Amino acid sequence: MTPETRRRIVTSVVLLIASIVLVIGFLRPQDSEDPTTGEEVAVATTVPAETTDPKEVPVTATSGEATVEPSTPMPSAESPTEEPEASSPPPTETEKAPAVGDGVVWNARPSGSPIDVTPTDLGSLDPETDRYRIRFSTDGAGIDSIVFSDFWTEARQKRAAAAHRLNPSATPLPPESDRYALRQSALGSNAIPLLSAAGLNINGEFVSLFGGVWSEVELGTFATEIFEEGSDTAGFRVTRRFVLAKNGYDIALQQRIENLTAEPADVQWVQYGPGDLDRDRGSFIEVRRFHFGYLMPIDRDPTQSSVVANGQLYERQAILDVVEERNEAVRSGLDGNAGEFDIWPNETSREQELTLSWFGATNRYFTLCVHAPFDEATGRTSRSITESVQTVFPNADLTAPADRQVLVTELYGPTKTIAAGSTADWDLGIYAGPLERNILGAGEPYTSLNMRALIVYLMSGCCTFCTFTWLADFLVVFLTFIHGVTFDWALAIVILVCIVRTILHPVMKKGQVQMQRVSRLMSELKPEIDALQKKLKGDPAKMQAEQRRLFMERGVNPLGCVGGLLPTFLQMPIWIALYAVLFFAFELRQQEAFFGVFQLLPDVVVGNATVFGQFLGDLSRPDHFVEFGTPVNIYITKLTGINVLPLMMGFIFYVQQKYMSPPPSPSMTDEQKQQQKIMKIMMVVLFPVMLFQAPSGLTLYILTSSSIGIIEGRRIRKLVDKMDFSAKPIPEKTKKAGSGKTKDRMARMYAEKLAEAKAKRDRKAKGPPKNYKKRDP
Repeated sequence: MTPETRRRIVTSVVLLIASIVLVIGFLRPQDSEDPTTGEEVAVATTVPAETTDPKEVPVTATSGEATVEPSTPMPSAESPTEEPEASSPPPTETEKAPAVGDGVVWNARPSGSPIDVTPTDLGSLDPETDRYRIRFSTDGAGIDSIVFSDFWTEARQKRAAAAHRLNPSATPLPPESDRYALRQSALGSNAIPLLSAAGLNINGEFVSLFGGVWSEVELGTFATEIFEEGSDTAGFRVTRRFVLAKNGYDIALQQRIENLTAEPADVQWVQYGPGDLDRDRGSFIEVRRFHFGYLMPIDRDPTQSSVVANGQLYERQAILDVVEERNEAVRSGLDGNAGEFDIWPNETSREQELTLSWFGATNRYFTLCVHAPFDEATGRTSRSITESVQTVFPNADLTAPADRQVLVTELYGPTKTIAAGSTADWDLGIYAGPLERNILGAGEPYTSLNMRALIVYLMSGCCTFCTFTWLADFLVVFLTFIHGVTFDWALAIVILVCIVRTILHPVMKKGQVQMQRVSRLMSELKPEIDALQKKLKGDPAKMQAEQRRLFMERGVNPLGCVGGLLPTFLQMPIWIALYAVLFFAFELRQQEAFFGVFQLLPDVVVGNATVFGQFLGDLSRPDHFVEFGTPVNIYITKLTGINVLPLMMGFIFYVQQKYMSPPPSPSMTDEQKQQQKIMKIMMVVLFPVMLFQAPSGLTLYILTSSSIGIIEGRRIRKLVDKMDFSAKPIPEKTKKAGSGKTKDRMARMYAEKLAEAKAKRDRKAKGPPKNYKKRDP
């Protein structure tokens, strides 16, 4: 095997491995789906057996003021399928040592009849009157599910619901299971309702409020009473009241504790906060995040009126790493109670003395966020939430498989001293709804709390550093403006392509002309270059020097052909920003292309696949020219259909290379030519594979841009054919002077360098000046 052959084989193998790694990184699924149905599987993890000891599984307060501990052990992992009993403690495993109280043992009992059936729903599924329906849980007076009245999991269900509203008798309404919902999560074998109460810390003694200790007083209102052990007289009365905003997405959560004893008491409120939301079925990358909004210290913001969110966005994996670090510290015998394991306050917020205003969990399109109960109409003008939440503590069962791990958070309020006969509150505002600019950027209290910062057009992983959020924000606004004119998002994308190509046309034209000029000049110089290579075959250094001299004399820049690729590189930031916009922008969720013309055609069912019916039915998802009823597992990913736009894009790339790819330089070695050939093949194959699962709006943009580029390239080539690019020697005067007027700036520069090199050689040939000693006569 010759060295040249070995080099070709090594180059090909390296490029092949790089391609496989990129493809796996872009296509590897992370959704918890049933491989036979493609539907999401309900998360059901188990608590490890070693956590059954209640001393090893306490609920803890990390504010430094109090510590809480469950009164009974958690269910064992030996029977993970059994339902937790009503008296089970809050299912946490935060491994902190309990605090010592004053010896009084408290127990919670329902304030009236216990909830033995599903509580009455709040809201409805009628989009004309309510945004969603809240179904409460019997555990912790929390929320079992928030089912939206006008949001669906798939675009076809949204279209069916719209058709049902127009003609109820002709089109049935999709079942409730197809509606989008925020649902309770699970930690181990214990279901944790959304925002449920975990317990109270009364004078250092923890009282569990999780389980069947609540009674439904009225619609959306729940109460429980706390008794000293052995007494029938209530010492405290606790109420939770959920109030829906009028046809809005906000919930006012009023939480009150009344001290019925004859002495003051120090009380701390503990509850569950926003945790993992369900992953979007069309999301093949992890984009769940946790956001904090905060106030600057008073010396920097005296009015305390500006809520900021910069620097307080955390990827889900970063929070899981914090949980793992805490568990490792506990296993090592270190203090697991240290505040370094809180995600708020964190190191940055402590150093800068920041004050929490809101905290939310997001997925691709929705959020669950707790915020300050800001309401100017009622005089609650504080943008701080610290009167209700001081500490946010993460928790997860990391013994479960990675795709089934569930992250929950625990909210610890401040310890308040409640005088005898007095009442204290830990009120919260809750936003449960879409990440939509028209809502979070326009209404109250969202504008005053700057909750628009929850919307971040930023890709995760390796694409984070190259996603320009300012460009993505501009594209959203600009696309929205075009959509307001065309009333179709696909047309808006096509018009955006035309605008971008028009702006880049001067650069495109100049680059193409330069590339064609270099190509033709190199062709003319090829006989002379071949002669030099044959003459100086044994002296590569001298051969390269002579080639550079020849290029300088003829005014040829071999790198000038790179300018033809400049428009493509200039569009790359737009592609990445548009990818983020199409992936995250709620405005484009489930929006069909070209006025839904493809959805007017009947579905063609072939076996287990549907052809053409769902084509371009959702610009935020792949185009699905052929949609499989059951996903096809090909190891690196699960194919839900055949997407034709990426395949067309590969063909367009192949055609485009004939007009835009730089020709091989005569000075290139055979190995370099082989590498260039492989790169061309990778361009045609790798990009369609990488973008096979990308939003169809992005592939539509690239496909349209490349098609216009081919037409533009052909017109420029016709213009180039009329130009004279013959390689004329540079005038001798220009060579010697190294200056003078010339149409080719690059040729003048080469002439100057040539003159300098010649002068240097002449000086070297003469040697150093000789000094002769003058003799006396």
